[in-house]
Amino acid sequence: GVSVLTGTNAGNLGSTGYMAINQGMHAAGQNPTAYYSNFRIVKGSAVYDPTASSITVPTGPLTAIANTSLLTCQSATFIDNSTNNFTITANGDSKSTYFNPFTVSYSLLQAYSSSVNGGSMYLDGTGDYLNCNIVRPLTGNFTIEMWVYLNSVASYKVLYDGRPTGTVGAYNTIYLNSGALIYEANNAARITGSTLSTSTWYHIAVSRAGTSTKMFVNGSQVGSNYTDSTNYGTGGTAPWIGAGYAPGDYMNGYISNVRVVIGSGVT
Repeated sequence: GVSVLTGTNAGNLGSTGYMAINQGMHAAGQNPTAYYSNFRIVKGSAVYDPTASSITVPTGPLTAIANTSLLTCQSATFIDNSTNNFTITANGDSKSTYFNPFTVSYSLLQAYSSSVNGGSMYLDGTGDYLNCNIVRPLTGNFTIEMWVYLNSVASYKVLYDGRPTGTVGAYNTIYLNSGALIYEANNAARITGSTLSTSTWYHIAVSRAGTSTKMFVNGSQVGSNYTDSTNYGTGGTAPWIGAGYAPGDYMNGYISNVRVVIGSGVT
């Protein structure tokens, strides 16, 4: 927070190609061994008084204030948290870590836990998905869970779909409708949960014990119980992860630690 140098420049600082963090553009090897956190560029306004001898250092994660052009190095994945949503590519063995300069909050723990087992899958909303060809049906008790970090909640986005291509019937789906989290089974919405936001890690779980199905967000039940004892199929190309069964309705964001357990549910 203490001023150490002063300089003037009236020119436009142009940029072509790409901007690099921790890498010089004139020669190889111009990259120190270091940690970066909360890297922000603001164009069009002075965040701090340039004439001051000292400024107040932030004590929490930076936010996308007005005129933020880039905001990154904040979570368990390399993403731009500004409204520009620039693509950020990790090169070499760059990796995100749990290391941060702030007090550990629940949201930071969420981001960390999502990266422990292999990180996450990035889905850009334009054709990215997984399908698993699991033929075993969901019978009796079961749990479907995942971590998601959304870049967009607009329109209809599917997180998990048990329907084979072009098939409807006794299958289950977890999706977002303009941000509202919904569990669908047997061709109808059965549980409507909370509305999710972008730029936040959420743990989502749908669990059936006996004949009672519940949905949870970050450990708390959302919506009402749904009572049924249907044997839900997957089979063929299902389940789809990050897209609907066509495929279509692609999720835009990150999905991590997707797990399906048959035989265990939450009472």
